[in-house]
Amino acid sequence: MQEIDINHIDVTGLEPGKPYYFVVQSKTGSHENNKNTVLKVETDIKN
Repeated sequence: MQEIDINHIDVTGLEPGKPYYFVVQSKTGSHENNKNTVLKVETDIKN
């Protein structure tokens, strides 16, 4: 997997009233400077 560093994304060309689904994956490994609790959360897609 390619590593990239972004904090936003512009999505254009979407049609009103049409459903869209997005998958977002974030990974931060544990390290000395990471003062946050690292959690893994997965959700099911609901139609």
